[in-house]
Order: sequence, then structure tokens, then C-alpha cells
Amino acid sequence: MANAGLYEDLAELENLLAEYQAATLQDPGKRDLLARMIWEAAEKAEIAADLNLDKEAALAEVETFLETLHHYLSEIADTAIADGLHILGRAPTGEALVRNLVQMTRLANGEVPSLRR
Repeated sequence: MANAGLYEDLAELENLLAEYQAATLQDPGKRDLLARMIWEAAEKAEIAADLNLDKEAALAEVETFLETLHHYLSEIADTAIADGLHILGRAPTGEALVRNLVQMTRLANGEVPSLRR
């Protein structure tokens, strides 16, 4: 198992969110343009429809919109997916073992907390 991560349109959207955050500190004048670009990227990636967002409401409450997108992208990137093939009776080794252990310990096991906690 491994983390899904982000790619293509979703990775582009994550990069735009990072640019917006950087602009908040370095060049606040860019934020309105970046907010519109983020909206367009969310529409292109069909996330706006998935989250039942409309353009006017999202751009009126930009910080809430960006927080919603960030949370959504984080959940997608952190989703566990199958990685490679497993041969019965043979444990993964090297990096595959590390990724597998990370996935196995990401959730609580009964009263044993996850490693994240």
C-alpha cells in the first residue's frame, strides 16, 4: 500500500493553493487573480461540482473556499492505494516495506493508537 498523492489537474491545483499562500505574505495584490485561477482549476478538475460549490459563493468567501479545497486535496493525497504486486509468503522489502508499514500504522488498531497520534 502507498499514499495516492496528487497528479495532473489536482497537483496543479495544489500548486496554485501554495502560490496563493505565498502571495498572502509576499504580494497580497495577486490574491484576487490567484483566487480566480484556483476556481478555474477546480472547475477543470471537476472538484467544484464534487463539492457543490458555485463561483460567486466561492469567490465571495475565498478563505472558506480555499480551506475546503485544501482539505479535499489532502484527503485524496492521503488515500491508501495498492502499490505493486504481492507474492504470497514473501514480505515486501526496502522502500516497499516502508510504504506498507506506513499504511498499516496510519489508523488505530483497537485501543492501540495510530502512529500519527
